[in-house]
Amino acid sequence: MTNKFTLISITILLLQLQLMVSGCTFFLESDKSLVKKNQIFILCEGNFGYSNASLWSIDPNDEQVSGAIYRDLTDNLLGDVGQSMIYHDNKLYVVINNSHVIRVFNISDDISFDKNIELPNASPRFLIINENYGYVSCWNLNAILKFDLNDFSGRQDTIPVPGKPEELLIIGDDLYVSLILKQDWTSGDQVLKISLDDHSIERSFPVVPGPGSLVVHKGNLYVSSTYYDESWNKYAGISRINFNSNTINSKDLGSTTELVGDLIIFQDHLYRINGTGIAEVQQDLTLQSSAQFIEQPNVYSALGFENMLFLGTTDFVAPDTVYLYNDMGILSAEFQVGGLPSSILASGEPGS
Repeated sequence: MTNKFTLISITILLLQLQLMVSGCTFFLESDKSLVKKNQIFILCEGNFGYSNASLWSIDPNDEQVSGAIYRDLTDNLLGDVGQSMIYHDNKLYVVINNSHVIRVFNISDDISFDKNIELPNASPRFLIINENYGYVSCWNLNAILKFDLNDFSGRQDTIPVPGKPEELLIIGDDLYVSLILKQDWTSGDQVLKISLDDHSIERSFPVVPGPGSLVVHKGNLYVSSTYYDESWNKYAGISRINFNSNTINSKDLGSTTELVGDLIIFQDHLYRINGTGIAEVQQDLTLQSSAQFIEQPNVYSALGFENMLFLGTTDFVAPDTVYLYNDMGILSAEFQVGGLPSSILASGEPGS
């Protein structure tokens, strides 16, 4: 899901430990039998240094939420900073950034914990899977690690890159990766095209600084960017890479306090999360904020799935809320989950 720095979370020192039920909010203390195929999974980032990341499951049909899943299955905490997750071949892979681990779950008629993939001091960010191999972007290594899915006990290869790799996307025989930071931790400004055959860098695309989220829409690769100046003022932008011509169009959207990194597709339209809902990306790469689809404060993550739109919101203290809207923008339900819901994923979808 998502281009989100944990620096904001470092400043949060208070954590509300008890989840409350109010209004039309649905919360269900764990029942493993409720976690089934085609449900919606919510990964909550938690607060940096507190190991309070959590994983939840929503059944939009009966408006129930169950979790925290890993705690209920193992009696242990999920870990420190839930970064991202991906669904593949009836398994859910959950990347825990500051615990340097990927937790793997089996998903069939219910859910069970499978195994841990330990990545000591790697700072893993995003995982993508191609055939029998997984590729993990790792900040501390300035590299992408390649694993055999049938034997995660040892890495198959290390693909060095000139910076901190963030989101990954496989298109044809190539792996695309956004370099959100340079090796010196200043803002990066490149998206790399890497051959899956020999792992060579085939091309580097210059984009707006701080590239994160990668989305293919109508034959183009869209890249969302977020970066900061020396005083930690926030800026944002969007870039578009045309696969046929290899041309690049970029739009720096300037200073912002609202824009979040993620791009999503909903009802065949491309949107960017802007903190108060989602705003459609126009042909000139500006945002149609004057005709925003939904107004919802404190949006941190989103998923468009079939005719449903899920918006994860946060005040940086648990519990937080995920809202479910229909394709007419009407609120259908809301669900209480853990702190900072950063990734939302349908179990039948590839990943976030």
